[in-house]
Amino acid sequence: MSGSNRNSGKYKDEELEKKFKASFLRNNQNMYSEFEEALSNEDRELAYRLVHSVKGNAGQAKMKKLAKAAAEVEKLLNSEEAHIPEEKLRNLKYELESALVKLKPLIDEIEAVKTKKPLDKEQTLALLNKLKPMLEDNDSECLEFLDDIRSIPESEVLAAQIEQYDFGSALKTLESIKL
Repeated sequence: MSGSNRNSGKYKDEELEKKFKASFLRNNQNMYSEFEEALSNEDRELAYRLVHSVKGNAGQAKMKKLAKAAAEVEKLLNSEEAHIPEEKLRNLKYELESALVKLKPLIDEIEAVKTKKPLDKEQTLALLNKLKPMLEDNDSECLEFLDDIRSIPESEVLAAQIEQYDFGSALKTLESIKL
């Protein structure tokens, strides 16, 4: 394998990681307050789903400390243990808040993407044709196309569904896009 091919793969991995992190930032701004509310309402199922999602997303975005903190709380929620130690909750909150603060600079990049020139009809059709089989296969590599997807007028719902790994709904939305 040539050095340029290795660098190309590394760049692709870095770009994908950046997209995971941007997605994490957008989707987890209010996660901890939603988690606390679920706990106060004794809705362990919702609390579990929230922390499970954070654990998985943090892992994909290579935020190991946050993924570990979420895994510890998730394990307690999944057990018969009625009480979650305060130190575990504080650690989860701290790691989540730290991750969000670290990721804040991505907001400028996200905003820059929103002002990107829209794709023309031919470019949009080519992108949608490329995206469709990826969504059908639940292929997370479709996240690599989020910047381009956002360049399609009125594609906010499609982009959000892909970011949330809701590929089934994204496929239906993709098929409903009128060109």
